[in-house]
Amino acid sequence: MNLFQLASRGIDLDALPDESAPEREPLAFEPSPAGSRFAVPQEFDAAFQAAGDEYGVDPDVLRAMAFAESNFNPKAESPKGAVGLMQFMPGTAERFGINPLDPVESIFGAAAYMRANLEKFDGDYGKAVAAYNWGENRKAYDAEDWQSLAPKETQGYLKTVFGAADELKLRAPQASTEAAPAVKVGGKASPELTPGEAAPFF
Repeated sequence: MNLFQLASRGIDLDALPDESAPEREPLAFEPSPAGSRFAVPQEFDAAFQAAGDEYGVDPDVLRAMAFAESNFNPKAESPKGAVGLMQFMPGTAERFGINPLDPVESIFGAAAYMRANLEKFDGDYGKAVAAYNWGENRKAYDAEDWQSLAPKETQGYLKTVFGAADELKLRAPQASTEAAPAVKVGGKASPELTPGEAAPFF
């Protein structure tokens, strides 16, 4: 079972603002299709790992979010003002006390935001990632078919993020002769993925 399957089924990975809030602005770039080859910049890789460890968030999901948000460009800026590697709007950056143009602060801010979302949605990575893009206070999250109620942009965002995260998980064993340890989420190991399993989207 891959990351998207786990997240979209509402499986709690930790255990194995109101409805009128404005939607997040469009992505600063058009991401490549999920599953395409991409490279995580080496200068940011340790920060993704450290932020994931500190906040109990899968670092590969953080890496995939950076790919979807800015294609790893710390100077990216959307037409409506979202800036930086993780595309923070000014109000959200202030909420988490970060400088969004500093890539390391942006990564740690995104990890803090994801931790807040995971706690809000009982460890549901699908909803947590969707909330990063769409906003966390939506009545649609209460519906069983919440994914179909999300905007097309958010549906595409989920595909890109979980497709990229799956690709990173599949690459991991190639980097070492030893099996990569299970990612620690909230102090507990997350379920392992099945190598080579394609991610079904919706």
